[in-house]
Amino acid sequence: MAQAGINTTHFSPGVAFEVTGDGTQGVILTRSNIEDLNTEAPFPIGIEDGTLTFNTNTASGLGYVWWDKPAHTWRYVDPYIGKKELYGNPVADGAAGDLNQDVSAGFKIPIFGNPEFNDNNNLYETVGANSTEQSKNLKINASGRYRIAVTLGLEAQEDNDLIDDNVVEIRLQITDSLGNTTYPGSNQHSSEMDDNRNSEDDDGAVSFVEIIELKKDDVISLASYRSNASGDNIVWLNASRPSSFYIIKIN
Repeated sequence: MAQAGINTTHFSPGVAFEVTGDGTQGVILTRSNIEDLNTEAPFPIGIEDGTLTFNTNTASGLGYVWWDKPAHTWRYVDPYIGKKELYGNPVADGAAGDLNQDVSAGFKIPIFGNPEFNDNNNLYETVGANSTEQSKNLKINASGRYRIAVTLGLEAQEDNDLIDDNVVEIRLQITDSLGNTTYPGSNQHSSEMDDNRNSEDDDGAVSFVEIIELKKDDVISLASYRSNASGDNIVWLNASRPSSFYIIKIN
């Protein structure tokens, strides 16, 4: 079989078409505005299995896609395009509020700031009556299995009690479409934070990963409580140690 190429007459073994450059050049393939990943449009009906293009539609998700003819759908070359997002805390210190509250009250942590990836606005949606509430609640718009990774930088504030060790407990809180609340996964405890009266370290952290099943319209929050026998110093998100919430749909 004949081989074809651009800027070359020397072909690699097993290659039907080859493009070479000087290392500062790339290749741009066709670009297509695919509004619905489950239809061929804007391509004609009957396109071949494996047809490749770059999807320019930001709602369905930017990226290279190929046509899976048996499944009748476009699939991303990167299978996680449009399925992952990274959020950071929009506020810290006193503006974030006190994470070290009694278990009967609890506290939702403001962790859902501006998204870093923004691959697909349809899968994740911050919800609430105002920007403060929206920073505490993330709505899931498709059922499936999700991997969640959380890192929180913390800091205890000084007071005059005799209990130096402050520990907060973090849990994933899921509220379904009927308003029912559950707490899947494990309780996560922070490292101990001294109140800094004696120039001791008052910084702390929590870091954990959970894989959980979520339903469409579930709302995720990070709930924080005072751990048993802990001090009652105010605990804030640490401005010098940014926090993050990473989520990806894996199934």
